[in-house]
Amino acid sequence: MQNPQKQKQQQHIKKRGNVHNQMLPQYKNILISSFLLWMCLLQKQSSAFVTYSGRKSISPSFRFRTSYGTDIKNNNSNNAPFLLPTKTAVVSAAPDNGGDEEYDNEATTTMTKIARDTKYMKQALDCAKLGYGSTYPNPAVGCVIVQSSEEEGDVILGRGFHPKSGMPHAEIFALLEAAGHVEDGIQAASSVLVKTTNQDDDDEAEKELSKKVHSLLQTYIQPEGAKQLFSDIFKNDDTKTTTAYVTLEPCCHTNKQTPPCASTFLLASIDRVVVGYRDPNPYVDGGGVSVMRSNDVTVDVLNANVPIAQECSNLVRYFAKRITSPVVLNGGSSDGVENINGKKKRFLRSLAGRMKRDGSLVEIEWTGSGNNNLSSTTDADEAGDIDWEKVTSEIILNIPPSPQWVTHVDANLWDHELVLLRLGNIISKKKGVKVLGETLVNTYLKGSTIVQVVGHTVLLYRPKFPKPVITFEE
Repeated sequence: MQNPQKQKQQQHIKKRGNVHNQMLPQYKNILISSFLLWMCLLQKQSSAFVTYSGRKSISPSFRFRTSYGTDIKNNNSNNAPFLLPTKTAVVSAAPDNGGDEEYDNEATTTMTKIARDTKYMKQALDCAKLGYGSTYPNPAVGCVIVQSSEEEGDVILGRGFHPKSGMPHAEIFALLEAAGHVEDGIQAASSVLVKTTNQDDDDEAEKELSKKVHSLLQTYIQPEGAKQLFSDIFKNDDTKTTTAYVTLEPCCHTNKQTPPCASTFLLASIDRVVVGYRDPNPYVDGGGVSVMRSNDVTVDVLNANVPIAQECSNLVRYFAKRITSPVVLNGGSSDGVENINGKKKRFLRSLAGRMKRDGSLVEIEWTGSGNNNLSSTTDADEAGDIDWEKVTSEIILNIPPSPQWVTHVDANLWDHELVLLRLGNIISKKKGVKVLGETLVNTYLKGSTIVQVVGHTVLLYRPKFPKPVITFEE
């Protein structure tokens, strides 16, 4: 028989073991919670001291340096909401003996800067939307120029948008206001748009502004015009910083009617440029950023994942397709994919018929007033003497489709691939419809193919880029 005292000791040990087993999960949870809390505090402490452009830290216990600069063509930085300029940023640990207030101010300054950039880029987007539809084939772009100082805060010096193809870009209208050449860059840009109302109804102030703006633009396109208008207008002391917020990368190429905007910014002694979206145009494609950075201008490009950057890219998405799609660049023949033979055309006609029956086919009518002189061609047409290519050329010259109409057709072709154009309002003879359709394709809607001409309608097809939606049956 077992000793009662020994038996009692064994029962006590067993009871203690049960208590420990019951308490172990609680200890485990406490340890895990403490570890997670410590990690959160460490993460908060470290992230609070990431600076924008290498601000000097005060008495840190240790620090290390890392570069946030990213190649503009590889816009894939996930480290911060913005791609920081190619300068060294300082990431500092908290000091051992105080100084927390100074580091908190530094972090607050960085967050305020990001919020400020977002605020003014949103304003630049609002400016760009004023020109959307009127700039075809160019993209819609907006610009806001802001001067910042500790004493005065932020002051908007100028705003502008690109009004139409062939005219200076958004940056120039913002610079005209900032330099004091015009009172309002938005009004100046609006003054060059084609009036839909009778110009006799315009007041004298509008006429004077239009005349003044055209004179300034004539000066700008001269060899020394940009220097004459904008030389060193932002050359300030170290207490002020001038930043230009542009929805699309400033251009750097010279094979166009106006001087490059990147070079004009350099002439104006701009301090910093924030870019909403890299220009996909092969003539630019990061070149504008490189030109400015190589001349000591700080350039920040928005990270593509930031919502405001996505708005900038969305605004020029159709322009990006036009400027990069092989079917447009190669005239509709890229690796045989866009070679539309007779069998494929029959398939597309059949598909368009089904889409029309179920109401899903996009149909767009040319709403122009028409060419009143075409009625006189009826007798000549019956005699076979009409040169329809000449007639349609005159139509395009005298009553061209509005940029808004072309923008609408172009967008629907990219989105739906098949679009039916109704041209009865612009040309009365069916024989001229096909020629007019070909002229539209070759002049405005490059990369499109005429699938069918029936009556006064033209069925167009253009494959979506980068991946077509319509697949041809074998």
